[in-house]
Amino acid sequence: MNLKILRFYLILKLEEQAKKVHDGLRVAMRREVFIHASFLFTFFVFIHLVKRWFSLSFYPLWLGGILGTILPDIDHLLYIYFTKPDEPESKKARELIKQKKLKAALMLLLEGRRERRDLIFHTAFFQLIFLILTFLVITSSGSIFGRGLVLGFGLHLLVDQLLDILEKGDLNGWFTGLNFQLNKDKTTLYWAGNAIALLIFSFLL
Repeated sequence: MNLKILRFYLILKLEEQAKKVHDGLRVAMRREVFIHASFLFTFFVFIHLVKRWFSLSFYPLWLGGILGTILPDIDHLLYIYFTKPDEPESKKARELIKQKKLKAALMLLLEGRRERRDLIFHTAFFQLIFLILTFLVITSSGSIFGRGLVLGFGLHLLVDQLLDILEKGDLNGWFTGLNFQLNKDKTTLYWAGNAIALLIFSFLL
């Protein structure tokens, strides 16, 4: 009888712990969405004020920005399907998606997002290439939607880096595969340099 009570107690505690973890991840997901949305809104309002764009005809900029700030998260799907398909986490996530348990899969991907390595978009090398692409789109494309998309995409990467700096104190995960790492001061300069570049691009619209 005592064993049954003990087993029931342990199961109850495990369920409570699992609920706490689930609730914590849900809060973290809402927090991250809010942070990205806030940065996007603030940045684009700043652009409108600087450029004196007060016409509704510039709505494609916002549509592009929203899409652009969503696209970098595809990186985590690329990770589980192509980059690291044999990782236990990747297999579990694919199985959840196959079972149409999309919320559980999303929570799983969210849980390990800061520790994930070998991503495609979340690397310093890709960021450098994308800065060049952003400059080309901003200066040569007549599409307001396309300009908003590259600005939103670049901003998302910057925000992710800022969160990594605040939570982990470095950007080492962004330099995986490269032969060097940045100390704290150089990390700050690297992030600030990318932020200034994106800000300059906004003046070129």
